[in-house]
Amino acid sequence: MNKGEYINQYLDQLYEMAGKIAEMQEQASDMKDQVEEMRNQILKGTHDCVFTGAPSTFKGIDNASWELKDSLNNLERDRLDWIGRTIEELSGEIYDLNEEDY
Repeated sequence: MNKGEYINQYLDQLYEMAGKIAEMQEQASDMKDQVEEMRNQILKGTHDCVFTGAPSTFKGIDNASWELKDSLNNLERDRLDWIGRTIEELSGEIYDLNEEDY
């Protein structure tokens, strides 16, 4: 395989990776919406805890729902960091192949 073919192969991988990034961002957005909906349902369903003398239960559920949302945000960030590093590595390999020509 010549250098041009390698470069084309890496470019194809970059385009594929860009497509995967778009899919993951859409999935992450959908997951965030689902988590927010779950949180709202939990808060709505436990709202009466405040009026029945169980505010600590309500606060615990509220904190747990925020922790769930934070975990999802961290997962999304970690995925995107990994994708970014992979793209940088592929770009570096393409650059190295081009440098060998000069």
